[in-house]
Amino acid sequence: MNKFLLFNVILFLNYYFSSAQQCNTIYVTPTGANSGIAGTQATPADLIYGLSFANSGDCIWLATGTYNIPAAIILKSGITLEGKFDPGNWQKSDSSETLIFRDTNNISANPDRIVAIECDSVDNFILEDLKIIVSNVQDDGISAYGIHLSHCSDYTFSNLNIIVGNASNGLDGSAGNNGNAGSAGQPGQPGDEDGGCCTGGGACGDSS
Repeated sequence: MNKFLLFNVILFLNYYFSSAQQCNTIYVTPTGANSGIAGTQATPADLIYGLSFANSGDCIWLATGTYNIPAAIILKSGITLEGKFDPGNWQKSDSSETLIFRDTNNISANPDRIVAIECDSVDNFILEDLKIIVSNVQDDGISAYGIHLSHCSDYTFSNLNIIVGNASNGLDGSAGNNGNAGSAGQPGQPGDEDGGCCTGGGACGDSS
């Protein structure tokens, strides 16, 4: 292989891999904007607003800090959620964490559950460098999930720390059916004609 051809192969590979790694980046912070033009380094969005306008192939960079969420994050296909970015320069930070804290409001149904990140029939998504905490559940019959997956494929989890609070007690079962009627008792013994004392009665019937 001559030098000219080798140079062109290397140039092509560099272009291919750099293009494959690029994505449209949406910047979010715990106190970011929840309306208007946002998602830039100068004007970050909050997490829920940033997700609302994210499209497949987008990367959502979460600054360090705590994101308090009152309802499940509904993930989309092809999205990357990546944390531990310093909001000052948007470089990775090893000294701080990106924490998503889910409270007990807005219970998902069928089955009843508290979920931090809901992934339903989505694919090609990435969750990376996140800490997820779910609060203890209070009412009976409710489960708790850091991430709830249903019919998902081709996803990547990397460097996640998930702490889920206690689920609640199960609901009481329904009352059982009434038992069947018992069988008739046995005939009593003949009486004593002298009336001295009574003879024994018949045996009791069975019930089931």
